[in-house]
Parts: sequence; C-alpha cells; structure tokens
Amino acid sequence: MIYTVYYSYEDKPNGRGYIGYHAAENPYDNYLGSFYDESFSPDGKIILGYFLSKESAIHAEIMYQRAVRAPEDNHFANQAYQTSTKFHVPGEISLETRRKQSEFHRGTKWWNNGFDEKMSRNSPGEGWDQGRLPHLREIVRNNLNNHRGRQNSHQTRQKMSLAKQNAFWWISPEGEVRRSPEKPEGNWQRGRKWTSG
Repeated sequence: MIYTVYYSYEDKPNGRGYIGYHAAENPYDNYLGSFYDESFSPDGKIILGYFLSKESAIHAEIMYQRAVRAPEDNHFANQAYQTSTKFHVPGEISLETRRKQSEFHRGTKWWNNGFDEKMSRNSPGEGWDQGRLPHLREIVRNNLNNHRGRQNSHQTRQKMSLAKQNAFWWISPEGEVRRSPEKPEGNWQRGRKWTSG
C-alpha cells in the first residue's frame, strides 16, 4: 500500500483545489478526493508527497491544510481540517471554551523539529527547537502555485481579452455551445440558451 498527500484541482481560470490523502496500490489512479462540495469538479491531481504509513500521510495532510488554511480559503473545496481521527470545522466557539483553551495554553511555547511543530510547556525532546516554522505556509503556497500553469505575459493577456470582447456565444439545437466572432456554419443561435421560435 502506498500513502500519498495530493492536491486535486480544476484546470480552468479561477479553478479551485482540494488537499487530501489517499491510500492505494497505484498512487496514480483516478482518485481525486472525498470532497462534499458539489460545485467542485477536479480535472487532475498533483501528488505532494509519498509516505510509508497512514499516520505519516495524515500528519502531512494536516500540515498542508493548516499551512494554507484550506477550509478557510475560498480557493479550496476543503470544508474542514483533517485531524488525526476526525475532521474539525472552523467556526465560532463559545467564551467558555475560549477561557478553557486560554488556561490550558498558559505557559506553553511553540517547538519545532524542522518539519513538525507543537505547543508544550517543555521541549518535546532532542532535536526540538523553540519557535514556530514561519516559512511553512510560504513553502506550501509556493509549491501549490508552481503547479497552476505558466503565467501569460501582459501582452498575451491583452490579446486574449480583446479576442473575448469581439466574440459572441453561439448554441446549436443539440446544445453545443461555442464562442466565436462570427456565426458558425449550420443552425446556430446567438446566446448560451436555445430558444425556439
């Protein structure tokens, strides 16, 4: 069994993404995620990492999701943070819960070992340094941004915009939709919805 953390994505302008983990004999299968957002329709995926155990894959998934705040970012279809045993949906918490959390964390410090970070009153052990991993969020964002395709030049973007401005939507009786400056050959109507008459 091979465990992976992946980024599935919609291959279109302003397409959204999803971060998850997957266990399979073939990590390159067609699995694109266990998301519940029906408006999200991924076309592909990028494997962000390979792992020897389910626990290490879930741990990496948690780190990626936290680094980019996936459930809180509209770019992502993730609706909740993965935890080691369940999902956590971010939202409002009561004042009583905040008070208890504050008391619990009083006197704790952040520690990191170069990959993981945790809060503790004392060092978790050898190899742990005091402080957070400030660069983790930026590393993950850059890694995801590197896979979003080539950036077009300003001149190319202007040409594409001009081409769209001079083009119209056309629909066939079969429901095929095209964008073109001139009417395609055959029985086409201007617009994206067929009207009889």
